[in-house]
Amino acid sequence: MYDNLDMSHPPSTAIAAAAPVMNDNDAPAVSVQILREMRGLSLIELANLAGMLPDHVRAIEAGLEPTMPERQALAAALDIPPESIG
Repeated sequence: MYDNLDMSHPPSTAIAAAAPVMNDNDAPAVSVQILREMRGLSLIELANLAGMLPDHVRAIEAGLEPTMPERQALAAALDIPPESIG
């Protein structure tokens, strides 16, 4: 059924979205948006769980570097170690 699919050149956006970011400890870190979506949370739900404003979570998802307290709050809301957040 899928014999004709050419997987020798996968879409670059799929690779970029799934590729982990490396943090300072050389451990893979994943974007907040990917982690949130993996948990099935809306942006507003994550913001409420983390005690943050939705616009600020949106800014972090867009590339703003979170402070350590923000990273810890997001990690607690997502039930992951803070260093996993990229």
